[in-house]
Amino acid sequence: MSERFEQSNLSSWQLWSAILRGVVAGTGFVLCVAGAVLALACLQLRHADPLNSPARLEAIRAAQQSPQNAELVARARELDLLARRAFFAQQYLVRRGGWILWIGAALLFGALSGTRWLQPRVVVPGLDTSPEERVERERRAAQRALTLYMSLLVGGAVAVGLVLRTPAPAVSAPLRTPSIAGEATLAPASDPVQSEEPLDDLLAQAWPAFRGYGGRGGVQSPAPTRWNLETGEGVLWKVEVPRHAFSSPIVWSNFVFVTGADSRHGAIYCFNADSGQLLWEHEVRDVPGSPPTPPKVSEDTGLAAPTPATDGRRVFAVFATGDLIACDFSGRRRWARNLGVPKNPYGHASSLQIYRGRLIVQYDQETGGRLLALDPRTGQTIWDVPRDVKAGWSTPVIWTAEGRGLAAVLANPKLIAHDLETGRAVWQVEHLEAEIGTSPATDGERVFAGNEYARLVAVSATDGKELWSSDEDLPDVASPLAWNGCLFTATSGGIVTCRDVTDGRRLWLQEWDEGFYSSPIAAADAVYLIDRKGLARVVRAARTFEPISENPCGEACGATPAIAHGRLYLRTARFLAAITGAPPAESASGNTSAP
Repeated sequence: MSERFEQSNLSSWQLWSAILRGVVAGTGFVLCVAGAVLALACLQLRHADPLNSPARLEAIRAAQQSPQNAELVARARELDLLARRAFFAQQYLVRRGGWILWIGAALLFGALSGTRWLQPRVVVPGLDTSPEERVERERRAAQRALTLYMSLLVGGAVAVGLVLRTPAPAVSAPLRTPSIAGEATLAPASDPVQSEEPLDDLLAQAWPAFRGYGGRGGVQSPAPTRWNLETGEGVLWKVEVPRHAFSSPIVWSNFVFVTGADSRHGAIYCFNADSGQLLWEHEVRDVPGSPPTPPKVSEDTGLAAPTPATDGRRVFAVFATGDLIACDFSGRRRWARNLGVPKNPYGHASSLQIYRGRLIVQYDQETGGRLLALDPRTGQTIWDVPRDVKAGWSTPVIWTAEGRGLAAVLANPKLIAHDLETGRAVWQVEHLEAEIGTSPATDGERVFAGNEYARLVAVSATDGKELWSSDEDLPDVASPLAWNGCLFTATSGGIVTCRDVTDGRRLWLQEWDEGFYSSPIAAADAVYLIDRKGLARVVRAARTFEPISENPCGEACGATPAIAHGRLYLRTARFLAAITGAPPAESASGNTSAP
C-alpha cells in the first residue's frame, strides 16, 4: 500500500513540476518579448521625440512669423496638442511596461523556486527515513511550492491589473491659450536639462530666487520708479493668478514663475514675460510620501509661501506639505520628493536658493530642523546638516568669500554660516531668541540679521565677529536690505529705518500709517517699499531721506517684487504685473515728507 501511495504522490509531484517548468518557459518568453518591445519604445522616444518633431516646430515658426494668420495659428496649436498627446502616451507605455517587467520577473523567480523545491530528494540507503515519511515530505514541499506560486500568480495578476487600469494622463491644449511665441518655448528643440554648463553670470543678471540671486535684494541697473496698477499707467501687462499665495515672482529670460495653492493642491505657473500669457501650469500631485491632507497653516502664511527658484534649466518649488518639485521650462516634471510635513505653527515659508549646482533648502521646524543641498538635476541629497534650532521662516542669503560659497542661515536662536560645498558650519552667532520671520542680508563684507524681540546684529562675513548690534525699530516680517553702504529695515508697524552698515548708526527714520510684509529691494540708487495695502513707495538709496514716488497697486500686497531686464514684476493678492514705468526721476514727488 505504501508503494502505491508513493507512486501516486510522485505522479502528483511530476505533474506540478511539469506545470511549473512550463510556466518558467512561458514567463521567460513573455519577458524577452516585453523587454524587446520596451527597449524599442525607449529607443524610439529617444530618437523621435514628438515634442521636437520637424512638423510641429515648423508650424510654430510659421505661426510666429504670421501671428495674424488664424489658420497657421490653429494648425500650430493642433500639432502641438497632438505632439503632447503622443509624448505622454509614450511615457505612459514605457512606465507601465517597466512595471510589467518587474512583475513578470517576480513570477519567474517564484516558478524557478517552486521547481527547485519540487526536485526529488536523493535517497541515501541506511540514512534516509521510511518511504512513507519521504513521500509525505515531498507532498508538503509540493504544497509549499504550489502555495507560493499561486500567491505570486494572484498578486502579479492584481498588480498588472492595477498598472493597466491606471489611465494615461489627459493632455489638453495649453491653459488659457498662450501666444504662439510662448508655445514655441514650451518644448525647445534641445532639452535645456542636457547641458549643465555653469550659468553664474546669467543667474546674476536674472532674478532666480527670493530677493534675487543669492538673496542679495538688488540689481545695479535701473528699474521703473513710476506706475499705477489701478489706471494701467506704466504697466506692460497685468494678469490674474489662478491660485492665491504669498510667494514672490522669479524671472529667467522670457519666463516669470510664481506658485499658488488651494485647499487641495499647490501649483507652479509660468508666464510669458513680454505678454503676460500663461504658458503652462503644473499642478503638484502624486508626490511620493505627500500627506493625504494638507497641514493646517496660518492665513498669513498659506500653503505656498516659499518663493520658487530656478537654475536657468529647471524651476523648483516647495510647499507647506513638504512637497519639493522640479519642472523643466516646458512644464514637465523632472523629479519630486517629500521632505516630511514641517512642524511649524504657522506653516512653512523658507524659500529656496540656488548656488553652483546646489539647491539649498532651509527646513527649520520645532524639532529636527535641517539644511540641505540637493542636486538640481535629480533631487538627490548632496549633504544634509541637522540644525539645533527652533521653528523659523527665514531664507538663506549667499555670498562668496575667497572663492568659497557661503550661506548665512538664521533661526531661533542662532545665525550660522555654512560652507556650501560641504555643509560644514564656518561660524555662528548666538543670542537671537525670537520667532524668526526675517532673512539675513549681506553686502559681501558683513552679514546683517535680526528680528523683533531679539536684536539686529552686524557681523564679519569672514569670521562671524560681531561688529555692532541694535534693539531699536527691529523688523519682524520684511527682511533687511544692505545697499549703497546703508542698511534698510521695514517693520509691520510702518517704520522704515536707514542705518550705516559700518557702525549701525541711524541715518534716517520714516514712519507711515501702514506696515510692511514685502521686503525692500533695490535697483541702482532706488529702494522699493510696498506696504500691506499695496502702496509702493520708491525712495533714494542714500544716507538722507529722499522720496521719489508713490505708486498705487490697487489691492493688498505681501509678496516681494522681482527686478530683471529693466522691468519690475509685482504680485498682489490676485494679480501679477509687469511694470515698465517711466525713467527714474531726479526730484522727489508724492505725499511723503522727510522727518
